[in-house]
Amino acid sequence: MNRRQFLAGVALAPWWRLPVASAAADPRVRELARELHGSVVGRDAGGFDSARQLFDTRYDAIRPLAVAYCETAEDVERAVRWAARHGITIAPRSGGHSYGGYSTRGGGLVVDVSRLNAIAVTGRIATIGAGARLVDVYERLSEHGLALPAGSCATVGIAGLALGGGHGFLSRKWGTTSDNIVSADVVTADGTLRPATGSVYSDLLWACRGGGGGNFGITTGFRFRVHPVTTVTTFAVNWHWSDARLAIDAWQRFAPYAPDELFSVCVLGAGAGGTPSVAVSGQLIGRQATLTPLLAPLANAGSPTRVVSHERPWIDAALCGPAAGTAMPTATWSRSAASPAPPLPASPTTSTAASPERGWTCS
Repeated sequence: MNRRQFLAGVALAPWWRLPVASAAADPRVRELARELHGSVVGRDAGGFDSARQLFDTRYDAIRPLAVAYCETAEDVERAVRWAARHGITIAPRSGGHSYGGYSTRGGGLVVDVSRLNAIAVTGRIATIGAGARLVDVYERLSEHGLALPAGSCATVGIAGLALGGGHGFLSRKWGTTSDNIVSADVVTADGTLRPATGSVYSDLLWACRGGGGGNFGITTGFRFRVHPVTTVTTFAVNWHWSDARLAIDAWQRFAPYAPDELFSVCVLGAGAGGTPSVAVSGQLIGRQATLTPLLAPLANAGSPTRVVSHERPWIDAALCGPAAGTAMPTATWSRSAASPAPPLPASPTTSTAASPERGWTCS
């Protein structure tokens, strides 16, 4: 398949010229249901409102023509060919967390791959179905003392995350999720499953490992490079807003020069009542004794209201995040013991604001 053939398949019709199907029972949807092993939920079916919902409530009003829950890669092939035959737009969905709403399409077909969720580990390679959620990926990998750099929300699907990049608390050490893709099985616009590796369909693999939206087909499974990790130490440092300048300056001097094993994020936020505050949280791949001196520049910046850390198994940190921890003794942060921070680079690192994910709680 050359580039011209690939692009011709993608450009079946511009989305703005495609018809929107009636909300009534549609014979085309019944046809699709007969072709798939998995189930198809049309607009006339009970449970449609639940089936069409995404993680983000801003897209609750969007009504696709149907949701196809694919059981196999062959189901995905058939769904793509059906959509091409009837001029229906497609929206692939793994976990349904797309901020841009790419997991749905009004009047289109949602191709849901959440049932393609098998996970197998062989050595340092993990074979993961496109519909696997991060919580299941993390738990299965942890059984082997392994990890994959990925996100911090446990209910995110692996496919959308990996195809869009994928960044998390292990990424300074091992890169983005997409950096660790070894191969991907992709159903392209002509309805054909193509195993994209370094030697076969390598241009397709290259595109999937950083194309931005993963819009080069529907991926049904991946092989990832995974990494050994057992113990990590998470931490959090908090300040009143009056110390914001000192805290941000300390973090900007600290973060770029930290060891690759140490990830951190600076959050400028407001709690109950709208009172602004500053927090730095993160994780070290390693033990608390290693982390303690590394955090001295942050702990000695201004007057932190809280400095906590917690040494624990990586899987616990992956599911609970860095917020919970054990307060470090004040004596740990003697000014004389603090290492001087290196000078700021010519272009200072910009502080990063983050918002918490819904859908997972940790007690």
